[in-house]
Formats: sequence, structure tokens, C-alpha cells
Amino acid sequence: MDGQGARPLDGVTVLEFGGNIAGPYASWILAQLGAEVVKIERPGAGTTRAPGGHLSWTSPPPSSTC
Repeated sequence: MDGQGARPLDGVTVLEFGGNIAGPYASWILAQLGAEVVKIERPGAGTTRAPGGHLSWTSPPPSSTC
């Protein structure tokens, strides 16, 4: 996105419970459209965000709260 103006999903919060490729990829697309994506995962099971995990495309990292 070019960073100008409002994006289609600005103000929308998405809870992502996916753990394979499709869920995180869909969340990445929604985040690129302006949604705030909150990844929900079991403690110690964050394989999709770990180095070498499924999310290897370039994008801003998801916000994290522990």
C-alpha cells in the first residue's frame, strides 16, 4: 500500500487463531488492508512467527503482548 489515505479495513480488529499457512497468510492480507491483527496462540507454540517459520514475507511485524 502507498500509505496515503484511509485503507479499507482501518479500525477493524481481527483475531487470528490459524496455525498453518492459510490463516497467517489471510491475516497478513487483512493487515495490509488496514486491519489490526491479533494472533492468538498457545504459549510456546508460536511457530508461524519464529525465525524460519511460515511467515517469511516482508511486512511489519505483528504487535505482541505477552
